[in-house]
Amino acid sequence: MSTITKISKKGQLVIPKKIRDKIGLQGGSVSIAEHDGVITIRKTKDIFDIVRSIKVSDDFNAEQALQEAQRDIADEKNKQNT
Repeated sequence: MSTITKISKKGQLVIPKKIRDKIGLQGGSVSIAEHDGVITIRKTKDIFDIVRSIKVSDDFNAEQALQEAQRDIADEKNKQNT
């Protein structure tokens, strides 16, 4: 799917609703990359999405949760670089 949209004088870009709906983008963070003149925008998780996804149990370990979140962030960055 492709479409034409405008960039404001402030550099703001509106992602059309059809595309936002297709990828489930409701706001939050996206990653933007440029390679050989092609700009790629990907849905990504921010730290709050990752923290909310962690299930808390009686034996919850905050340090382990932080390490998992850091791994998830590193995985997202690796996806952006490929």
